[in-house]
Amino acid sequence: MGDMQMLPQAIDSENIVIGTLLNYGNAYSKIADILTVDCFYNHKNKRIYGAIVSVCERGDTPDMIMVKNELAKTGEPLAYELVELAANSSAQIYNHALYVKEQFIRRQVITIAQQAVTQAYFTGLDIDDVINNLYENIKNVYSNAASGVIHISEAVERMRENIKKNMLNKNKLPGSYTGFTAFDKRSGGLQPTDLVIVAGESSMGKTSFALSVANNIASYGDEIAIYSLEMSSVQLAARISSMNTGIPSNEILYSRLTNEQMERIETNINRICNTGIYIDERSTSNMDTIISSIRNMVSKYNIKGAVIDYLQIVNINGEGSNEETKLGVASRRLKNLAKDLNIWIMALSQLNRNDANPYPTLGRLRGSGQIGEAADIVAFVYRPEYYNSSKQYPDEFSEVSTKNTALIDVAKGRNIGTFRFITKFNKTITHFSNIDDLSEVNRELITADIEAPF
Repeated sequence: MGDMQMLPQAIDSENIVIGTLLNYGNAYSKIADILTVDCFYNHKNKRIYGAIVSVCERGDTPDMIMVKNELAKTGEPLAYELVELAANSSAQIYNHALYVKEQFIRRQVITIAQQAVTQAYFTGLDIDDVINNLYENIKNVYSNAASGVIHISEAVERMRENIKKNMLNKNKLPGSYTGFTAFDKRSGGLQPTDLVIVAGESSMGKTSFALSVANNIASYGDEIAIYSLEMSSVQLAARISSMNTGIPSNEILYSRLTNEQMERIETNINRICNTGIYIDERSTSNMDTIISSIRNMVSKYNIKGAVIDYLQIVNINGEGSNEETKLGVASRRLKNLAKDLNIWIMALSQLNRNDANPYPTLGRLRGSGQIGEAADIVAFVYRPEYYNSSKQYPDEFSEVSTKNTALIDVAKGRNIGTFRFITKFNKTITHFSNIDDLSEVNRELITADIEAPF
């Protein structure tokens, strides 16, 4: 017989995968669900990929310095090897990752077959046990190779378990409770894996609506992250405090408060501080930074969702040649991230203005129809009061006063359908709140401004 054959391996593809990750850390999300450390044949590549995974899982970017420092914690930093590997990169990292995984599976099959041969020669083992072991081992390899493919029966069983959990947990919705009854009854709250787009023209209050939802969700006990590309953490804190105290945020930030206002703030401040709201103070104008931070927030704080304000000013490095392409890429990456991390993501979007007919539509999402395609839910914020007294709500709400109210139009709902509902809107503190009985509230809104919620 000739020399023993080499085990299947893909060293060149291993090098390309690692080199691409060292140069473009955001590429990790493309292959994270394909490769494990054991998939790598080369021992040094195995160690380096393990360090890359550790860096990514704590929310940092796996450049050469970060990976070298991670490797130094357990031994030789492999600095020379990192420099060599960084010379390898490819836009086809996904295909190379699949090839590395395929060779790993081949090695597993060889090992299992060799074990089966050895066991078959050993007459002390019952042949049925040998066959059953072989069958179970092959089944496990096939399960790993399927990369997430499951039979419909398994999906149905998961669905049944979800139904049982909902039946037993009568007081808690399966998603994150938004505090808006019309939405929560229809959707069960914001659901894991969903990308939710909240859109509106300038001054409609889409940021205020998103913060109102975020405040409600946090008040009901879910941890969330907020990424504002326009407001500082102090300004965000003032906006949320305003919603809870009824004191305008500009007064909280810039005015000398009265004793009564100070008492209101002190009464509410502990409750606000005890909510699970996290704000990343780093520059968050870059999509890669935001995605990395969200991964970190899930790992460290177990957040259930993230709010990003807003898409049109996020920088998409090196992706696409025009605004439409970039926004489409950003939306798809956020959807994939939500699915990968099993969280919901709410991203805000501007609308193109239409002075003749300002009512929001999917066709007016600024920069890209691809935003709507990637989203599970698209909700528009519309306040006719902002324009002039002649603007009214659509026919189904024609009797509702536009004073101190707003309409939320769920124009796309992948799993919940489309519907519309009215909310209260307090201009003084830019706060949206729930309406359960339109007929009762309508009389109040016509005659007086909304009282502050404290």
